[in-house]
Amino acid sequence: MRGVGGLAATVRGALPATLVATLALVPACASRTASRGVDESRTAATGTESRASTFVYECPDGFSYIARIEGDTARIFIRDRAVALPRVQAASGAKYADGTTTFWSKGDEALLEVGAETHRACASNRAKAIWEDARLRGVEFRALGQEPGWFLEIMPGGKLVFVTNYGTERHEFVTPDPIVGPSGESTVYRARDAGHELTVLVENRPRRDPMSGELFEATVTVTLDGRTHRGCGRALR
Repeated sequence: MRGVGGLAATVRGALPATLVATLALVPACASRTASRGVDESRTAATGTESRASTFVYECPDGFSYIARIEGDTARIFIRDRAVALPRVQAASGAKYADGTTTFWSKGDEALLEVGAETHRACASNRAKAIWEDARLRGVEFRALGQEPGWFLEIMPGGKLVFVTNYGTERHEFVTPDPIVGPSGESTVYRARDAGHELTVLVENRPRRDPMSGELFEATVTVTLDGRTHRGCGRALR
């Protein structure tokens, strides 16, 4: 049977070439959950506290990068490589440097120097950071919706986590084998534990977030104990 990696390939490969031209007709996918913090996403999904925090910085010059802070180390993802920087003394904010690369954050802004290259006043984008944090934790598919706010994370060979009611209710299942539809346009996961039944339907129908205008690859329907939650999602790998 196809795993989450297969689902990722199916979802990506099914996007129509005329998608951009038809955005106005794509059903909306609410993203209230995405406006919440990275820490909530990580803690609710893992059920444990984590010392790591993930940030996505977008700079006025068009450059963007990911920073993952854990203890006294900042791991900076620059283009196709990652650099681990130790924390150094600074008059204000948090500064990490190795003599070649410097990352210095103050509040929601940061500066990045890579050799002679400098990117200033880079702003933290918390909505994007939630997705990057999930990807770095090994999540291969993530979905979200609202009324009430919820998100879903699927880790192949591991956990399927559904968090709802704006982060106050969490359900964890062993990731089941996916059931792929005859045409490959949909995938279903069915899971149960001692007290709950969960069904996840992933369809290769794009949806758009009305708040950000962001396009998602898949329409996702989650049914927990007979209650249906609708939203959207994307493969992270």
